Amino acid sequence: MTVPAPGGGGPAAASSLSFATNGSITASRSLTGETVLVTGASGFIGRHLVQRLATLGVGRIVCTSRASKREAEPPIEWVTADLGERGAFDALLGSHRFTRVIHLATHASGAQSVAAFRAAVDSCVTATGDLLVAALEHCPDARIVMPGSLEASDPLCGPAEFGSPYAAAKATAHILAGAARRLHRLPVVTARIGFVYGPDDPNGKRLVPYTIDTLLDGGRARLSQGLRIEDWIYVDDAADGLIVAAFAEPPPDSTDTPDSADTLDIGSGHPTCARDIVQKLRALIGAGELAFGELPDRPGPPGFIADVETTTRLTGWQPRVPLDEGLRKTVDWHRRRRNG
Repeated sequence: MTVPAPGGGGPAAASSLSFATNGSITASRSLTGETVLVTGASGFIGRHLVQRLATLGVGRIVCTSRASKREAEPPIEWVTADLGERGAFDALLGSHRFTRVIHLATHASGAQSVAAFRAAVDSCVTATGDLLVAALEHCPDARIVMPGSLEASDPLCGPAEFGSPYAAAKATAHILAGAARRLHRLPVVTARIGFVYGPDDPNGKRLVPYTIDTLLDGGRARLSQGLRIEDWIYVDDAADGLIVAAFAEPPPDSTDTPDSADTLDIGSGHPTCARDIVQKLRALIGAGELAFGELPDRPGPPGFIADVETTTRLTGWQPRVPLDEGLRKTVDWHRRRRNG
């Protein structure tokens, strides 16, 4: 299946993706004319996304970092930018000719505190507004991908429901993106992403890496009751979903309206509770202890389950890695890291 890229002329209009029989994506045309901005590129999803873009043959991949400029091999390059500062996106988008922007630089947290509320507004709402205005002024034809959250409902399709300040801020950013698309025809899409797990997660406190490392040490993993239902997705599937969101358009004969792709769900489509996840990890590792109920349960309602059928219809993407296989790959990665 070939997915045509959005219009707008130049290299972007000529590029496209194809899906192999196993569902993996490949470039069916040269992507050397593409310049893609990835914010949050050093984060969990970002580091996987950047490598997959490079594998597809994207000509330039510009990554942002608050720290000093990092060394990288082409097509990857790092620029220093504090995207929390007003004017940062204006300077960044004004100095490059980006054809795609994938914005992952947000402060993700399920905390309910006032500090978490402030951080969510700053990173998800204020920064999103700055990005959208800068895109309208400097690169109005560039496809913008904004990460949303399956912790919140789609606010463009009904009353917003959310379980944390972060999810509420994501829903607000989603509304801003929808306004830019519908009022100014900015080609922006919000990708609502499920709970991502997999190898090379830099945040060792998250459930999956914490549990694996504790069990591999033969230790006692202190957990909540683990009954909260979420949609869990393997990191490579999440990265591929973002890439497809950045490049895909509905086929020419599609009956979907131009606004149908305001929102794309990137998840497995299957509800899974945290208890099932860690019990599967314990079975794979065969060591350590799971101590349920020693930590408080995460507040708020359960997350939403991805509408994978609609995403597949609009873009051709679908998750490829089943949960059991993804957990096994993640455990294997942790073991290899320990063995050098």
